[in-house]
Amino acid sequence: MKLAIFSDTHLGFGRLEGRYQDAFEAFEEAIEKSLECDAILIAGDIFDSQHPDAETFSRAIECMVKAHLSENRTGSIKGIGKDMEKLNPLCLMGIPILALHGNHERRARGLLNPVQAMEKAGFLIHLHANGAILEKDGERVAVQGLSAVPDAYLPEILRQWDPKPAEGCYNVLLMHQIIEGFAFGHRPLKLTNVPKGFDILIDGDIHEKHMERAGKNGSTLLISGSTIATKLDKKAEEMKGIWLLDTRESSLNYVSFEKQRRTYFLDAGQAERNSIEEFIGQILEKKHDKKPLIRIRHSSKNDFLQLIAEKYSKDAIISFRREMADSIQGEKMQLEMPSVTELGKGILRAGLSDRGLEPEIFETIFDLLCEGKEKDAMEMVEEFSRRNAKKQLERPAEKTGRGKGAKRTGDFISRKAF
Repeated sequence: MKLAIFSDTHLGFGRLEGRYQDAFEAFEEAIEKSLECDAILIAGDIFDSQHPDAETFSRAIECMVKAHLSENRTGSIKGIGKDMEKLNPLCLMGIPILALHGNHERRARGLLNPVQAMEKAGFLIHLHANGAILEKDGERVAVQGLSAVPDAYLPEILRQWDPKPAEGCYNVLLMHQIIEGFAFGHRPLKLTNVPKGFDILIDGDIHEKHMERAGKNGSTLLISGSTIATKLDKKAEEMKGIWLLDTRESSLNYVSFEKQRRTYFLDAGQAERNSIEEFIGQILEKKHDKKPLIRIRHSSKNDFLQLIAEKYSKDAIISFRREMADSIQGEKMQLEMPSVTELGKGILRAGLSDRGLEPEIFETIFDLLCEGKEKDAMEMVEEFSRRNAKKQLERPAEKTGRGKGAKRTGDFISRKAF
């Protein structure tokens, strides 16, 4: 069976940088290069936001329609912990798309994220602690997936889910997590903690592609990489593309995009203006179908950087990052910076855990407030307060430290937590 694999398309990214179209063009080409395959696997972060606007959502659908109008070569699709009969029938038309939601799309429990919305609309099969078995000409491929979860919860979620390879299948494990040794994370996933026995582990979230095999008959680790450069450093110069996996032959090949914007990186240090312009000139001598993106890291205090950007604005997109030379870190490990929302959730989660409170409930409240749903958030606060007060009242006096005539203050205590 032939599978197309890619991740981190980040549709909606780059609006403020003049690169808004790039993510869509890369996604469209990724789908086009997948049309001879039996299934498409997307390892999370299809969208750059939890709340893609109508234009972003509709353009994603336009691209996916091409897969659904293609020939369906799989004989059947059965669920693993997922009821396929409840799916929109459109999900099973044409080339099936199996996808995770990533950390950019993740919302608190009970709130619909955009990848789940795409499943309801019939454009993909969303995997989260479940899977599907594809069958074609007697060959069976089992794809089990875990969408992005907070690092702090991952060990317990993996323990509870405990996926096992399906007998008689080529087994794929699809995830969207930071893996230790490949990118920076607060609590990265250790490869020793990954469920065992799968033929291939496919991971999203990390934007630089990587593939390694563990011996002749061992499993394969595939970090699919992103389809668009979001972190502009030396590695961003590498061509983006998709992976093609032939499960019968156990062959894995990378196919680069042909329509992408070329990216260049210069660590200029304290170079003078003429040296930087010479570097830009050499790039512009080459043929480009699109304006090249030129990222220049500079540690000088001079003010000529903006003048350079304006001078070459008709021929290139020039981006500067100014920093002191001694703050420039090595590029051995990719640094994926969390969003402000993720940072806020992390701080909130740590504080609540220290106080014995329930982080998941409060994260839901956090999401509702971020979305401007103050009424819904307050209703949840009040419900939590009522439940917490009831627990305090039902708790035996000897355990609470209150005497027979003590004043019961559970409701006040629970509200004070906010």
